[in-house]
Amino acid sequence: MQIKISATATATATATATATATVGGSAPGLERREPRSRRFGLARNPAFHGGRINRARSYVYMACRRQCTLQEDVPMASSQSNNRRTAAAYEKCARDYAASVLPQPSAAGAEALRRLADALPSGDGVLEIGSGPGWDADFLEALAVPVHRTDVARAFCEFQAQRGRRAEVFDLLVDEVEGRYAGVLMLCVLQHFERSDLDGVLRKLAQALVPEGVLLLSYPLGEGEFWEHGDSGNYRVVLWSDAGLDDRLRAAGFEVDWASRFDGREAPWRYVLARRTR
Repeated sequence: MQIKISATATATATATATATATVGGSAPGLERREPRSRRFGLARNPAFHGGRINRARSYVYMACRRQCTLQEDVPMASSQSNNRRTAAAYEKCARDYAASVLPQPSAAGAEALRRLADALPSGDGVLEIGSGPGWDADFLEALAVPVHRTDVARAFCEFQAQRGRRAEVFDLLVDEVEGRYAGVLMLCVLQHFERSDLDGVLRKLAQALVPEGVLLLSYPLGEGEFWEHGDSGNYRVVLWSDAGLDDRLRAAGFEVDWASRFDGREAPWRYVLARRTR
């Protein structure tokens, strides 16, 4: 399977060496400006272990959000510019992000990935959107599931190349998927898409799947939308309820096969495994 990269996307990163990222210690405390941060867990997956995050992401990874504050929604020129602003922030913190996250998934994450592997209707492999350091892809490949890794941030693709993995720079909002996959994996990414873009994103993911193909998502539960501001830049966060997202999935041609909530540091997250029905 190949992804056709549009003229706006950058080139593929290629493998060059062995990764040498190390952990610099625990992420420092957060400075919060809005009380809502106590309600919405700032963790792009939930639990800390020994100063590192066990697949523990906030809306944005803790390593990317040092001295992070929240700000209520501020209109910007376009949804695409919002997404690019978020991607630019991840470019600056990719190595800290990778060093702050354990390579092994949490128990909840491992269960979700195994369910994805078990639900695949064929051997056509999985397309991963937002591969980051590539730890989830490593886990699936250990289960004999081939993964086509992609990320909007070149820095993540370069990090994976340095540890002998191949990931392509790919922007889901503007680039086209060529070919079909048995599954799509998109963890901790959905919250960075504008509400007005989600229907198009889900339709594109449905079109990337073979009949009866499956999609595994994770996202933070809640309502509203805002910016998180950290040392590395600004991150767009759009929250969804269970019912709100499930309605969008059905409209895009999916049915939910399985869903599970798990605890973030301060708020719930949700895994969803959905199957393409048309």
